[in-house]
Amino acid sequence: MPNTYKTSEVARIIGIHPNTVRLYEELKLIPKPVRQQNGYRVFTDFHLEQFKLARTALRVEVLQNGLRKKAIDIIKTSATGNLEEAESLTENYNWELNGLLTVKRKQNGHRVYTDVDIRRLKIIRSLRCANYSLSAILRMLNELSRNPQANISEVIDTPRETDDISSVCDKLLTSLRFAKENAENMLILLNKMKNIQETNSPF
Repeated sequence: MPNTYKTSEVARIIGIHPNTVRLYEELKLIPKPVRQQNGYRVFTDFHLEQFKLARTALRVEVLQNGLRKKAIDIIKTSATGNLEEAESLTENYNWELNGLLTVKRKQNGHRVYTDVDIRRLKIIRSLRCANYSLSAILRMLNELSRNPQANISEVIDTPRETDDISSVCDKLLTSLRFAKENAENMLILLNKMKNIQETNSPF
């Protein structure tokens, strides 16, 4: 039988005020909890992981140019239980943070993916599956933008001397690195939530 928690217990475990727990529910950042006959909310381990995901996603300082909206989209998608889609959104979010992908938006904020964007996504995903680093992929994409005739294998396998050098003075770079770690932690949380979901499935 899955573990259950009261609002006050969730607040204590996550380190937030009980009113914040209720606010997350109102904003649909967590799945709607079951209520007992007396009206008390009943939370599960899945809810706890969802709270952690939400707080991780919204912790980053550089969530601008639509990235904050994307972070909220990820949170709300996972709250509905659609974890595979949330995982895919998180990967794209990570790529945008690292400059691999820039997707145009309509005035209403919806992304507009062109054929070029789709091809770029496929290239990025394929190279990530082949265990190439984000910096190597970005280096290759930038070089191809400058020189379409560039030798892809040579560019992607030849790191620059500065690739492993990070600046402790540049707050933006520090924030981006932190954002990248957050995105990676979000994927870990989503995988944990998938395991909880599968364990508690009646089928």
